[in-house]
Amino acid sequence: MSDTEPDAYSLDPSLLMTSRAATPRRLFSYDWARGYISPFLSSPDEVIPKVAAFLVNHTSGPANRTHTIIDLGCGNGTLLSGLGGGLREYGVDVKMIGIDLDEKLVKQAQERVEPADTWLFENLELYVGDILDPTPVDRVHPIQAAVRNSDTVLDLVGRATIVVLYLLPEAIEKLASRLMEQLTAGKMVISIRWPLKSRTHEFDGFAISQGDGFWAYQQK
Repeated sequence: MSDTEPDAYSLDPSLLMTSRAATPRRLFSYDWARGYISPFLSSPDEVIPKVAAFLVNHTSGPANRTHTIIDLGCGNGTLLSGLGGGLREYGVDVKMIGIDLDEKLVKQAQERVEPADTWLFENLELYVGDILDPTPVDRVHPIQAAVRNSDTVLDLVGRATIVVLYLLPEAIEKLASRLMEQLTAGKMVISIRWPLKSRTHEFDGFAISQGDGFWAYQQK
């Protein structure tokens, strides 16, 4: 992206921790097809418990007490581990899958997994890979010696019951068809900060909640 080309950051300076003239603090971003995938800021701390409470209220009943959450663009794992821990407190049996293109950020997420925390260690999977790439992704946690991962992003998403993402509108546009596939399959999609918008797909009819820093979508 050229210095003169307008982008989401010029329209919303709060996404940057510094001025446009300086080098941005690169915590949650990655250059992806002439644009950035995710914000430079981690998931807002105040939003995570709200999303967890919402999920509990919309996944009540014995048939909905087990869930697998996949975070597309998990960064350092703040959102994923926060949601997992929050749902666990409500008695939900939850497994977590995180994938990000930035290996350094996934390594930071891995550092959150302390062997002493048996629950997190056993219920969290982390992968490095491009969420648009159809080839197998690299597993970072748990490591299985001499076993090469054969799962693709589609395989991982197929195991999930809830899809969460904290991505910029440009990335949401690129993922629109895959997100629509998950919605029509009956899964819930949670988008932090930005609603699902696309020039080719209509998501408004799936919206079941909006505001408080997140949007929730599911087939009605």
